[in-house]
Amino acid sequence: MNSKHFFLFVFTISVAFNHAEAQSTVRHRITKTLYRLNHHQQPTPSSPITHSPTSTALTTPSGGHIRSYFFTVEELDWDYAPEKWDHLYGKPLNESMAAIYTVPSLDPPRIGSVYRKAAYRAYTDATFRMRVSHDSALGTLGPIIRAEVGDEIHVHFRNMASRNYSIHPFSIVSGSSHEPMEAPGIAPGADHTYVWHVPERSGPGPRDPSSLIWAYVSNTDSTRDLHSGLMGPLIVYKRGLLEPLAPFPTRQDFDSEVVTLMMVNDENLSHYLSKSLALAGLNPSSVDLGDPAFLESNRMYAVNGLVYNNLDPILLEQGTRVRWYLLGLGGEIDLHTAHWHGTTVLLGGHRLDTVELLPGTFRTVDMVPDNPGQWLFHCHVSTHMMAGMSAFYQIQSRDGEEW
Repeated sequence: MNSKHFFLFVFTISVAFNHAEAQSTVRHRITKTLYRLNHHQQPTPSSPITHSPTSTALTTPSGGHIRSYFFTVEELDWDYAPEKWDHLYGKPLNESMAAIYTVPSLDPPRIGSVYRKAAYRAYTDATFRMRVSHDSALGTLGPIIRAEVGDEIHVHFRNMASRNYSIHPFSIVSGSSHEPMEAPGIAPGADHTYVWHVPERSGPGPRDPSSLIWAYVSNTDSTRDLHSGLMGPLIVYKRGLLEPLAPFPTRQDFDSEVVTLMMVNDENLSHYLSKSLALAGLNPSSVDLGDPAFLESNRMYAVNGLVYNNLDPILLEQGTRVRWYLLGLGGEIDLHTAHWHGTTVLLGGHRLDTVELLPGTFRTVDMVPDNPGQWLFHCHVSTHMMAGMSAFYQIQSRDGEEW
């Protein structure tokens, strides 16, 4: 896409949002949330979201800590719209524009919302017998890896999938200094321990917040691995902000953390497209894999791997300090603008309600939510929002009153 076409694209974007239907959806999700609260099924609050396990408190020669993680790659059937409801417009999937992405069909051929994927998962130790509960707020993202500047990260990795995969960090120095961008990876059933060093340049600078977001991915076949589901957040903190022992609770600098990824998950590029076709009862040999309508139906415009507000609402408390991490990955279609209704964020000293995200972009913003209610968080590119790139976040009143 050249610059002329890009700017034509940007300036022809129109905001298309039906407020009456949005209000209906908000009422629907409020009712659902109150039901969970009344039945002791309250969603996990956003913060200290997901602290991955470790078993060591060893130190490095530079005085940093060795932080150990035990990760696998596993294959699963992932539903991008598990509630079978378009919560953005308040309709069943088959009655909304979501149908072309989420409702399976034999004619025309569409897979629907369920796809075979690969995912990173965490375990308690190197036996890989006890899995750590995965935070539903992360969706398809892998568990959070946390470390301080000067630390060493040891990732004890087992490949439980059916093909070679790896785990590779952005901005962190690998112990194998000559590791190529695309590596052979670890064979199915095999183990490997990755050692990563966290240099000063990967951490916060003088004008940065006290923590920065990066990512880890598989680099065996980078594009296909990514669209197959292999990505996760890696947070680097300034020295002294993390506890040396598991599960690394952060010291008082902020009250909660949120991680979100806006990305068009292109299942046409997944290693598992043929398996996903079979899940939907489609014969790959009878489907025109190059048909534009079929190709578009397999592009999932998602927030953390869920579409049309099927991600459980992100829960925040009024008046608290929220650190919100934004990930941008993907390809040339992934030109996003993360937008919050109902509140603003601070980025680089500027107060905003919209933050641009490009592929390979990592943003750390701060928020003090002050307006109780349920609000939209979505991509402000209208075609992306209408295709499902939207979620809810809830600001809970500090006095506990219902809203």
